[in-house]
Amino acid sequence: MVVKIYTALWAMIFLAAAALFAVGSFTMVTAVVFGFIMFGMTFMGIMVVLPITISHPTVKLAHVDPKMRSSFPIRRQGFLSQVKTAWNNDDAAIKKPETH
Repeated sequence: MVVKIYTALWAMIFLAAAALFAVGSFTMVTAVVFGFIMFGMTFMGIMVVLPITISHPTVKLAHVDPKMRSSFPIRRQGFLSQVKTAWNNDDAAIKKPETH
């Protein structure tokens, strides 16, 4: 959700800059203000959006039975256990070292 809001904010900034440019009001002071806004948006992306994007991987629904998919999948029996199985089915799992 945060990524969509962040993308929408960038789109609104570019649309506002394009509208000011088309009207002829895009002066040097306006460019500096937009520069500060874009600088802040870049750091907002680094501080908010990037960690959320990296730390919250999406659940792979390819492992879920197609019969279990619906608009309200929580109400069906076994859906959560299938999601849990798909979530834990990770090829990059850390194996415990062998001790002698």
